[in-house]
Amino acid sequence: MKIKLAALGAAAATVAVLTGGLTTPAASAPQDVVEIQPSTLARGADPQIAFQDRKRILDGDVRVYVDVKNMWLVGESGEDYLILTWGSGNRYQIRLVDPDGNLTLLRRGGPVLASAVLSGDGSRFATVQQGRRRSTVRVYDATDGTLQASRVVAGVASVLDLDDRRVVLGTWGPNRTLSWNTTTDRRRILVEKVGYAASIEADRVAWYTRDPYRRGRSVVATLSDTDTRLWRSRSLRVAEFSADGGHLATIALLSDGIGPSEVQVREVDGTVLDKYRAVWFGRIAFEDSDTVLLHVFGKRKAAIVRCTDAVCERASRLRRAVP
Repeated sequence: MKIKLAALGAAAATVAVLTGGLTTPAASAPQDVVEIQPSTLARGADPQIAFQDRKRILDGDVRVYVDVKNMWLVGESGEDYLILTWGSGNRYQIRLVDPDGNLTLLRRGGPVLASAVLSGDGSRFATVQQGRRRSTVRVYDATDGTLQASRVVAGVASVLDLDDRRVVLGTWGPNRTLSWNTTTDRRRILVEKVGYAASIEADRVAWYTRDPYRRGRSVVATLSDTDTRLWRSRSLRVAEFSADGGHLATIALLSDGIGPSEVQVREVDGTVLDKYRAVWFGRIAFEDSDTVLLHVFGKRKAAIVRCTDAVCERASRLRRAVP
């Protein structure tokens, strides 16, 4: 059910009542790295963007418990939330959840191989059915699940972002970053490299110069003009763009497994602003232009943590640190 709070709030599974807005600096390690230990941080406000904590969606003064076995929050769609759920056989369902926790089935399929991506305005979402030599990209209405557009592209594709008329794709084999106009069904090659992150709202795109396991580098450019290169790195990749495009959250280029152990906040030209370290990090998101929300896992405890200018606070209740 939906729970309204008097104070700002929303952020961890069984979320506790806010204990105030105190902000406590996390202990700093040498070289200006902030070592985050969730259990040592004061409790602040809940996340002000939709954020998942196990089976709860936390969004400002709203808390929604979702009665499913497994779920992943895709994003906000109007007053509702789009989620991907799965069960036995890894067959997936894409559903809407209203603020009272009621579920509406939009699409089903399986197995779960690729995620769903929601447009910035929450009006539609895209999925990819990946094959060895080609992928099928489909775009659906986020209110009723109606198929709006479909296209087969060469290679193994990923949806990087979409809006009300186009989809940005990254593909391996051939290595390309594409823009597909779903109104005209025309596609345009943005760059002959594999795109791995993009934000239409921020006008940003990132790609690999080649396979990162074979000395490939990461390049950040403007999406509207990929000849305008903003930053490149041989050791880091973009995990998230801020909505205004002015900041990046970056992680190690070859981060894999459960998640990275360090996150950096940078200006778009790569200038380091802050570094955060923990046992590992889950979701990384910008709450506003220079504030990050981090799902932080310590040795024993985990929590959603808000950090601005190397100052951190808990944005959720503490939980046992399990993946």
